[in-house]
Parts: sequence; C-alpha cells; structure tokens
Amino acid sequence: MAPALPEVENSLFNAALTAGFAAQGKRQLRSEMATVSNQVLVALSVDFGDLEAVRVAVEMTHNYLNLALEHLAGGDLRIAIEHLRDTHLQQLFRLGVSLTIDLRTRAQQMVMRLGLDPKKTREIPYLDTPYREAIAEHVWGSHFDPFSNVIDVYMNRLRKKIDQGFEHHLLHTRRSEGYTLSSIPLENHA
Repeated sequence: MAPALPEVENSLFNAALTAGFAAQGKRQLRSEMATVSNQVLVALSVDFGDLEAVRVAVEMTHNYLNLALEHLAGGDLRIAIEHLRDTHLQQLFRLGVSLTIDLRTRAQQMVMRLGLDPKKTREIPYLDTPYREAIAEHVWGSHFDPFSNVIDVYMNRLRKKIDQGFEHHLLHTRRSEGYTLSSIPLENHA
C-alpha cells in the first residue's frame, strides 16, 4: 500500500478515491498506485532505505496522477471518479508527466519570448503566489503605493506575452487577491 501523504490530503485524486470507491475499489487503486510508485522508485534509482527519498518519489507520483485527473475532470469530483474507474493509473501518470513536459516547454518558450535569461528564471518566485503584496514587496520593497494600478498594467502586458495565441491561459486574476500562474483554469480551482 502506498504511504499516506499528509501534504496532498486535499487533492482531487484523494477526494475521488475517498468519495467514489468502496473498500475493494480503494484496495485495487492503492495497489495500482503502489505499482506505479514502485516503477517510479526503480526508474529514479531511489534507495529504498532512504525513507525521505521514497516519500518524495511517492508524492511526485501522486502529484502527476492528480495533475492528470485535474486536467481530465476540470476539478469536477464526479468526473474524476468516473476517470478513476475507467482509466489505469499508469495511463494517468503518463498524462501527468506529458502535461508537465508541455507546461515546461511552454514556459521555456515564454521565457525566450520575454527575452529573459533562462538561467535566472528561478529568480521569479512570486508569479505562483496569489498575493499582490508579495509581488509589490519583491519588486518595489516597502515604497509601493498599494492603491496604484501599476501591477495591473504590468500583469496585463505580461498576460499578452504569455497567453497570446494559446487556447488555455496560464496567468489568472484572483479578485481582491492578485494573480496566479496555473495550467488549470481558475474557475476549476477548489
């Protein structure tokens, strides 16, 4: 059986497993999850004696499965349960990996279109946070006027560069909070 992952308790994968399956179905999916996790552990050459490395690999497996399920179900629990019933976890895992590769490729293209140094993209930590204050503090420090619309102007320019020409947008506005960068449409976030 795959170890419990407290950090991912609120995932769509776990919610669908809990809500949509009786004991036998849960055992079968957990067995499938263990099989996929073991394949990942072997592929990554993880030392089974290193419990932290095992935990990280199992959590990564869960995250790929959850990403695929979120993508297929659009955040809808009922649809997620149907997909878990009809789709082998190995196929969901492959989809999660493919979505991640696609997102990474798109992010690399965006970095190039923006003219940023690919080696310094890790220095842009606040695009994945929904808090405007974090963006302002990181860019302007404590000298920022919170009533200014300068962030909105720059985010709109960035949105045009990132999302133009793509069906699914990455940069989303969260009313009264700020912005978030996600491959999942904002209305599908719980």
